[in-house]
Amino acid sequence: KKAISHNTAPEELKKYFEQAVPEYDKDRVYTSDIKKIIKWYNILIDANILEFNEDEKNENTEKESGKKDENTKTK
Repeated sequence: KKAISHNTAPEELKKYFEQAVPEYDKDRVYTSDIKKIIKWYNILIDANILEFNEDEKNENTEKESGKKDENTKTK
């Protein structure tokens, strides 16, 4: 799915980016960086270079939570 346009108002870009990456460092990531990321993302989507498979996403999430569980166990 395509993201919003990189030419959208800066406030809307920041809100959109915060939804996608909630833990981003607001002091170090400028609006120009967000514009570049969104522009490149849309270019990759238009060129069919990025393909997201919902099953793949779920598998990756399960693997990550399994890794976290292993790391939190005490010996």
